[in-house]
Amino acid sequence: MRPMNSQLNQLHIIKNRGGVTLVEVLMSLMIMSIGVASVAVLFPISVLRSIQATQMTNAAILKLNMETILDVQPQLIFDPDGDGNLVEHFRQQSARNYIVDPVGFYTHLADGNTGFATAFGNDSSSPYGNISRWGGGLRLTNGVGANLGGISAIEAAGLRLMALALANQGDGWETQIDAQPGRLVPGGVQLSTDLDLSQVPTSQLVLPQDGSGGYLIEDPQLYRIVLFSQNGKFSQAFPLIAIQSNIAYYTEDLNNNDALDPLEDVNMNRVVDVRSLPNEFGGVVSRVLLQSMKVSDYSWMLNVRRRSDGYARRVDIVVRFNNGVSQSDERLFEATFIPSSYSVDVRLPSRSNASDTTEPSIRKGKFIFDAINGMWYRIQDVQPSPNTAFDFRVTVQEQIRASDGAGTQAAAGPFGLAMFPTGVVDVYPMGPRNIPESLLAPTF
Repeated sequence: MRPMNSQLNQLHIIKNRGGVTLVEVLMSLMIMSIGVASVAVLFPISVLRSIQATQMTNAAILKLNMETILDVQPQLIFDPDGDGNLVEHFRQQSARNYIVDPVGFYTHLADGNTGFATAFGNDSSSPYGNISRWGGGLRLTNGVGANLGGISAIEAAGLRLMALALANQGDGWETQIDAQPGRLVPGGVQLSTDLDLSQVPTSQLVLPQDGSGGYLIEDPQLYRIVLFSQNGKFSQAFPLIAIQSNIAYYTEDLNNNDALDPLEDVNMNRVVDVRSLPNEFGGVVSRVLLQSMKVSDYSWMLNVRRRSDGYARRVDIVVRFNNGVSQSDERLFEATFIPSSYSVDVRLPSRSNASDTTEPSIRKGKFIFDAINGMWYRIQDVQPSPNTAFDFRVTVQEQIRASDGAGTQAAAGPFGLAMFPTGVVDVYPMGPRNIPESLLAPTF
């Protein structure tokens, strides 16, 4: 009888075992959805933080590079137009605050926006700022650079290419062609005729010509050919001078006559540069790469504030992402920078022009630029302005100092001018700098 009782007991347990109710299923799904939603929110935040960290890292690298460049080229600060006249940039009070922005200056110039090139915040749809913009004194081989009058489109393009090369960080190389070589020729290598090399940039193809067999700028060496030895242990990189009949040349002597012919002297050194493979190659190449230097996603500006004696009391390195050169980025808005406070009141253009509905791009963590006094402030918060004459009150991290010329503007005006560039990653104050003796001698 015991076995029968045992079986009955097991059947009784199975019969009374409860199942999962619909309420319990819904509760489980709700708890799980809360957890999944919480985790899902973290992904875009982590991606955003990763992007910000990458930008800040690259901005810091560019800032260090710029400090080195300024040690070698202090004229970028004290002679921003490169004409040798240092006095013109500080004797008059209106000239003491300015922006040095080669990429912005020559980009606007190449686009035909002369007003934007010469003034930082020169927007025809808003009041003009008084901050001048300079190009860093770049010069073409024909001497053209500072004089904006009568400059040709090809000259403007050449100056812009020089500015991009100056701002470039050398962020690596992009491979356009990866191929097996054919026969070797003096100073070059033939590639397969099946390859379309018509769109591969070379020095001879990109450099602007001066019309007399030369070039307007020296070769910035933005394009190269990389050759590999037969066993792959050795490689050699040369400038990519030209491509003719599917032959990639790394020598300037394109016709192999030991003389400089028109358009061969790309580096402007007046010497025909005949390049040959190292002995380790044994005259054999196993692989060929045609590459172009990556255009940097970052560029720089210098924000300079001078004193009446020429001393640079403040120099800021402003790092931008994706160049940041656009007319909309330089729109000016009426504003009052309240001295000895952390507040800036901003007025929308629709108050004076109902059809102008443009609003500033005000974001926490980004920057606002005082276009009258040449000062940058990081935005901490933005709220509706308690002053009825304005629309927004922007709170900044650094105290606004009256000694910077912000003044005690009345609530009803006159107003200052504010700019909200979207591409600025960070602003690095370098502190004061004195005019080096190397620049003093010819001027004072």
